[in-house]
Amino acid sequence: PLPEEITRCLDHLDAEIEQLMRVRVVVALGKIGFDAWLQLLRRRGRALSPRPQFGHGISVQPGDGLPVILGCYHPSRQNTNTGKLTARMMESIFRKAKRLIDSA
Repeated sequence: PLPEEITRCLDHLDAEIEQLMRVRVVVALGKIGFDAWLQLLRRRGRALSPRPQFGHGISVQPGDGLPVILGCYHPSRQNTNTGKLTARMMESIFRKAKRLIDSA
C-alpha cells in the first residue's frame, strides 16, 4: 500500500481500537502493520523513543497501560512459500501473545 493509503486506514484502525475493551497485546503482521501501530501511537501523542525496529518475534512494551506489540512476519505467500515464515513460527507468536495476556 501507498503511504497515503496507510494514513487513510489509520482512522479506521483508531475507531476500531476505541471500541475494543482491554487490548493487552497487538500482533503486528508485517512491517507495514508494525509501523502503522507505531504511527497510531504517535498520532495519539504516545510516540515511542527510541523508535523500535520491526523484527519477527520482537516484543515491545510501550508502558503506560498500552498493549504489548509483537512483531510477526506477514503471512503472505511470498513469506510462507519461501519458508521465511513457517506455521511453527506463527504458532510461536500466538503462544507468546497468550502468555503475555495470561500474565497481565
